[in-house]
Amino acid sequence: MSLKIETLMRTAVNEHVASIKQQYPDIQTTLPIEDLLHRKAKCICSRRSANAFLLYRKEVKAQLMTVTTKPRMDLVSKVASERWRREVIRKKAFFHSLARVAEAIRRRLCAFRQDCPCRTKPQKKAPSENAVPAAT
Repeated sequence: MSLKIETLMRTAVNEHVASIKQQYPDIQTTLPIEDLLHRKAKCICSRRSANAFLLYRKEVKAQLMTVTTKPRMDLVSKVASERWRREVIRKKAFFHSLARVAEAIRRRLCAFRQDCPCRTKPQKKAPSENAVPAAT
């Protein structure tokens, strides 16, 4: 990831983190909020940002990593799903706020990048020769 994009992303994250911490001072996370919002270099600009559950799953994975060195992904998904269903509304609202921030950051980065996949519409597949014609 280029230094310019990395700097832009860190600036965007820091702008929002302070307001989230002020709004939800009682909610503690295993990972710092900055790390929850930070995206990998290969997916810095994608068509969609992480939703609330995916951010929650990332947090659950970090919690499991403190107990187990390398938890299986199916176990992480199962535990995250069960916990999410029982989670209090305030904590879910916290992760929904994080998801909105992640989307704002994604849009900001997409506006910055010229080669962003968001700027191009996906190509429709041409029908294959073996395709069955639609019934009329």
